[in-house]
Amino acid sequence: MLFFRDFLELSGKFFPKKGKLVQGRATVFPSLTQFVKGNKDQISWFHVASLGEYEQSKPVIREFKNRYPDWAVVLTFFSPSGYEHVVKKPQPHIDFISYLPFDTPKNAEAFVGLLNPKMVFFVKYDLWANFIFTIKRKNIPLFLFSASFRKNQIYFRKYGSFFRKVLYAFDHIFVQNQEYREL
Repeated sequence: MLFFRDFLELSGKFFPKKGKLVQGRATVFPSLTQFVKGNKDQISWFHVASLGEYEQSKPVIREFKNRYPDWAVVLTFFSPSGYEHVVKKPQPHIDFISYLPFDTPKNAEAFVGLLNPKMVFFVKYDLWANFIFTIKRKNIPLFLFSASFRKNQIYFRKYGSFFRKVLYAFDHIFVQNQEYREL
């Protein structure tokens, strides 16, 4: 993962979007620490890849916040384009917005340990194994909603057992249609 981050830093000099993947994550842990210090509520964490997945999650987040108004909602993004668009204006029902750190065992353990969520939701298909396994190991309820699957995805290939373990870690998966359910 260190090589990957170094590659992104270097390529970021020529491709600004790749550089934002690294630059945006530089303040994740200090910002999260500050949020957690000032928060006394239980935390639910929603992770999305980008803006499209966030738009899909908004009705679920709104309903969650309506049912559990005393819970804090944390939203993480992988993509700079989604993150940068959303942080420009207030987001109803969201208490903290952040990038998701790169998916390393150390980052996953530190992020989940610091955030200490009581419930976690991933949206559609942006699944990060180290985070998911850390959440599962800590016995935190874990959900995937608006899941989208294709027959040729690695989860369903003969040699995709590691990736199937990622799917099996979820307590419940809500899919978009019957075809995905059957897969």
